[in-house]
Amino acid sequence: MASEGPLVIGLGRVSGNPKISAVEILQTSWSEHINATAVSSVRINAGSSTAVTDASNHTWLPDNYYVPDNTRDRVVAHVSLTNASADAWPLFYTERYLVDPAFSDDVYRIPFVPGTYSLTLYFAEIFYNPSDPRIFDVLVNGAVVIPALNIYHEGGLFSVVAKTVSGLQPVDGFFVLALRSIQGRPKINALSIQPM
Repeated sequence: MASEGPLVIGLGRVSGNPKISAVEILQTSWSEHINATAVSSVRINAGSSTAVTDASNHTWLPDNYYVPDNTRDRVVAHVSLTNASADAWPLFYTERYLVDPAFSDDVYRIPFVPGTYSLTLYFAEIFYNPSDPRIFDVLVNGAVVIPALNIYHEGGLFSVVAKTVSGLQPVDGFFVLALRSIQGRPKINALSIQPM
């Protein structure tokens, strides 16, 4: 990642003539995430640019703390979910997904004060392709906490799947959430980290 000065892109020849058709360089606010103030709880509406308040009066922040290099946000649709009340549906109108699972699997890097926490991740499979199911591991600070998650297999299409992992502690002041692809592109709709 460059800070100031020229950005040099080189193409090495392995076979044939290397060429490039286009380059897109995006300004990100990753430095804000690195220097962010540590928090003691957070609820994030993944992929969203707006906050959502649920029926329990919890505020879900717009997408924040994400790793910009290999993730994208996407508005999926105004969907009706089979196993969630209508007030929860806005959490599933957007998602964050990995663009290239071979590149990197880090999705969020969230600064946290020391303590013991419970992490709940929320998923809903909106785009199911039976020939290419979405299967992935969920890692927190490098350790697999949910192995081989298949959202469709666990909940079906248009159904909320919530996974909770307790007893987690930040490492070096951060929780790093990663989604490691086994097959397809990993994705997430929302996450909550709360003190125990």
